Amino acid sequence: TDKRVAVFDYKTGAACGAPAEIYFGKKLQLAIYLKAAAKTYSLEPAAAFYVPVRDGYTAAGKDFSYKGFMLGDAVAVTEFDRGVAAGEEGAAGFLPVKVKTAADGEIKVSGSGSALGAKQISETLEYAEKVAAAALEDVYRGTVARKPLKGGCERCVYREVCAGRIEYERAYSKDVTPYGAAPSVSEDE
Repeated sequence: TDKRVAVFDYKTGAACGAPAEIYFGKKLQLAIYLKAAAKTYSLEPAAAFYVPVRDGYTAAGKDFSYKGFMLGDAVAVTEFDRGVAAGEEGAAGFLPVKVKTAADGEIKVSGSGSALGAKQISETLEYAEKVAAAALEDVYRGTVARKPLKGGCERCVYREVCAGRIEYERAYSKDVTPYGAAPSVSEDE
């Protein structure tokens, strides 16, 4: 509909736009962009995607699949791919959700962590904003504590500065969030 907004970030490298990345404060960019666009233009946030841009796409288009999250409803899916409504085989293959069309023509959308309800998207965007605000507060206070997520030291370009000590790494845990209450990511909300 004309009352929804989506953001796309084209990437030449690997990208993951799953809400779990926001949960741990790793990937806030898409959520912050979506929140800003929705607020600026008084629109409902519908989707946030990283889109791969590179040579060597497969025939099935797997390398072109969007990474991110979207409203998990038939209207949103058909707005992104009109082939879904037309019942085209392979339609919605680039979206990070699963689409099934029933015999009666009803479109069902699912996707663990990628097909979200409006409330879940709103909570995710609010949480991303809190994480970003807390990170800015840390910067303003001069906080430079070492607290990378597990596996972060291996790839960090600043590893030599802090000696790349693995004991600084934090494990992923759904019981502990970096900043306040995390959004719900179950499919049935």
